[in-house]
Amino acid sequence: MNVLEERGLFWWHHEPIPERHFAPEASVSGLLKIDEDGLVKLELDGRLSRDKSPMSVLPSQGSNAELAGKSIEGILKASSKHVLLIDLMKQGGRFSSHGMSYEGYAAAHCLVSDHSPPRARKQILSSELEIQLKGFEEWLRLGSITAIRTKSKISAKYARVKDIRYGLGNGNIEVKYHILGPQLGESREDTLELKETVSLVYRPEKPATLGDMRTEFGLFQELFILLTDSEYVLDWPSLRIRLGPKNREYKWYFWRLKTSEEPPKAHECVTNFVQLRDSFGDIVSAWRNKREEFGPGYYLYLGVRRGVKLYAEHRFVNLIWGIEALHRKKKIDEPEAELKVKEKVRRILDKIDVAKDKKWLESRLKTAHEPTLEQRIFDVLSSVPINLEDEKIRMFARRCAELRNDISHFGSQRHGGSYKDFLEELMKMSEALSIVYHMLILHEIGVEEEILKWWIYQGFKSYQNKRSLVDADLLDASVLKPKV
Repeated sequence: MNVLEERGLFWWHHEPIPERHFAPEASVSGLLKIDEDGLVKLELDGRLSRDKSPMSVLPSQGSNAELAGKSIEGILKASSKHVLLIDLMKQGGRFSSHGMSYEGYAAAHCLVSDHSPPRARKQILSSELEIQLKGFEEWLRLGSITAIRTKSKISAKYARVKDIRYGLGNGNIEVKYHILGPQLGESREDTLELKETVSLVYRPEKPATLGDMRTEFGLFQELFILLTDSEYVLDWPSLRIRLGPKNREYKWYFWRLKTSEEPPKAHECVTNFVQLRDSFGDIVSAWRNKREEFGPGYYLYLGVRRGVKLYAEHRFVNLIWGIEALHRKKKIDEPEAELKVKEKVRRILDKIDVAKDKKWLESRLKTAHEPTLEQRIFDVLSSVPINLEDEKIRMFARRCAELRNDISHFGSQRHGGSYKDFLEELMKMSEALSIVYHMLILHEIGVEEEILKWWIYQGFKSYQNKRSLVDADLLDASVLKPKV
């Protein structure tokens, strides 16, 4: 299904529009399609004018390079919306000397608005990114509409919630509350609908490029995966871009992967906005800063949370790589143990007289002081405040390291046996590792310990969480017994 499919007229963005015209004479009719993943395709009925030979419509080496810096502007037939296609690539086309010649394009970005698109000599800069939090109403815990019904009368009252602004150091975000309903003034209707909505507005310190805004949108998408434990995708955002003396709003489409996940229900979310209201700005800041600082230590976890099905081995090693990367970035180590190993290596090397042998062994032992994979996993997971015993974390870390090494060095289990049993164990370990890894990131970005413990031991998914941790021997089976 397409989010937009409409015919219109299209032309090169740099071409001037004559006075009292809505399109230049060189415009070409065509069909614009934007699918649910944001893939933008333009199928023209002819060819856009250019100072090239007719054969330039055919794909050739360097043809996309000729499009660098060019954009296509258009006006849609039914809606009269203005569109701007940015970062173009050729996609299909035909040159015919005795029939129709036509061409097609794909675009990385498409701006749609009631206004003419912005004209920028180099690149478009935006001062504001707004995301309607459609589908996240239950996480937001909305409920500002009060309805009273008697036998003869129904009344509704909306108490508007004050917008909340948070500073980010290099900009700010604002949680804005809206009400959708009848127009201002008195009206008589046979139906009445009121709906409370919320949008999240990000304002950088100075206007940002589309690439930078795309990065920020991705950071918010990942943050909501963490806070809701849901892979439901954010709605298409809007940008505010200066056009003359005013900032104009443009709906923004770009390629992304849309999942089939349903909107998260209140009882399915790890957190909710009421819990985080006072600290939400700090959490967003911590997330942005630590995502940048720890890189793969964070996004390798999120790589398995994008609604894409992975092989059991792939999911498991991704999680282990993430834990290992986080340990290396944090530089968690044991100085005394490291010094002891280095000293031991020196003593061994000093006893070797043959220079060639000494050099060979020295190269082999140059990383001997580094912690083992088991130790790295233990160090990282033992910092998660969800009441796991160190001894059980140690055993879990040891088995995770063994499984990772089996996959990396032997392709699967090293001692033979049933591959089915091996996969079942991998899936159990992955599920437990994913739960603890998730809690670790939430803890590090500022979510309170009480919220994490509640989610593991008392929340809607508590039995499922405890069951997974018991299966991996991270919790004792007694936690599954009902309390009397």
